[in-house]
Amino acid sequence: MRSRPAAGSALRPRHRDRSVVLIMIGLIMVLVGCTPEVQPPEQTPGTPGAPSSSPSSSPTPVDPRVKACLVAGPGSLTDLTLNQVAVAGLNRAREDLGVETEQRSVSEAAQYAGAIQAMIDNECTMIISVGYALSDATLAAAQAHPELDFVIVEHEDPVTFPAVRNLKPVVFDRAQASFLAGYLAAATTRTGTVATYGANRFPSVIEAMDGFALGVAHHNAVHDGSVQVLGWSPKTRTGQFLGGDIPFDDTERAQRMTEDLIAADADVIYPVAGRSALGTLTAIDATGEPIRAIWADSNGCETVPNHCGALLTSVERNADTVLYAIIEQATTGDRPDNTTVVGTLGNGGTSLAELPESADEVPAAVRAEVAQLRQDLIAGKVRATPRPSP
Repeated sequence: MRSRPAAGSALRPRHRDRSVVLIMIGLIMVLVGCTPEVQPPEQTPGTPGAPSSSPSSSPTPVDPRVKACLVAGPGSLTDLTLNQVAVAGLNRAREDLGVETEQRSVSEAAQYAGAIQAMIDNECTMIISVGYALSDATLAAAQAHPELDFVIVEHEDPVTFPAVRNLKPVVFDRAQASFLAGYLAAATTRTGTVATYGANRFPSVIEAMDGFALGVAHHNAVHDGSVQVLGWSPKTRTGQFLGGDIPFDDTERAQRMTEDLIAADADVIYPVAGRSALGTLTAIDATGEPIRAIWADSNGCETVPNHCGALLTSVERNADTVLYAIIEQATTGDRPDNTTVVGTLGNGGTSLAELPESADEVPAAVRAEVAQLRQDLIAGKVRATPRPSP
């Protein structure tokens, strides 16, 4: 049987163990074809949260033939964002399910195909690639080895990849959770100016920046406000990007860009730039002012705990739970299909993290608005992406 896994939940109380159990039950139901989407557990309005702990459901009996291997790049396995979240899912599968695993990261294009081939040579039965940069090499390997299972986390070809029988695409709707972050930023700014910037012009980076800017615009529309967004315009499709050879790991350039944004009066900044975002936190810490950042891809208070005081919230891509579910399915002897997994707010693939203690000044009314907006986004009452040009 081949069907779609999903992941965690979004705005919620601190009942993490219970939430993750419900998430994993929902994922298993989806994987066996019972339902196309998982509904999150009941929420308490105005108390944001997100899952990050290990599933506590009983592990599926292991199929000894499963060897799940992960290739991440560019960046490191401990990049504090998507790569690290994906590795957490692989490690959890090893610990809970007993599967054999292997993992490595690559940073140069010339290494991509070789890294995947090394996993094939090491008798991996499932090869998981993380990041757009590995898309072409993963596609070629999957086509050449139909006897193996491949998973690609993030790609930009909605036609070619899903057509390969043994290649399972995983993508995330980053716009929705980023929309919530933009709304929250607009609701809490003291200067009336917020900002975002990206590592480069990858589609998922722009999707997150779109969502953030449109979330600010939605707050302006609801409250007759005039909060300004620096760094990206959904209308003109122009903005600020780090670029260069290491855009996801260029903390120095990110620090300089953040200093310029702060000088332009931005007091909430959303860097969609992987580990480079550490440069933003450095710039914020140096000011001594109540400026806040929004962390991307993981729960920043867990991955960069020393900087938690500078964070307003985090926008999460819950790749760990998605990958765990895919690996768990393989241990039953049921090979994953090629149906694309789309992580959303509704199925828990993306989420807005629990507000850290530094965000205690966020009024209860704002928390309630964000919780209601989450439900409206899930229901399709609010759009988190730009409308197509006529």
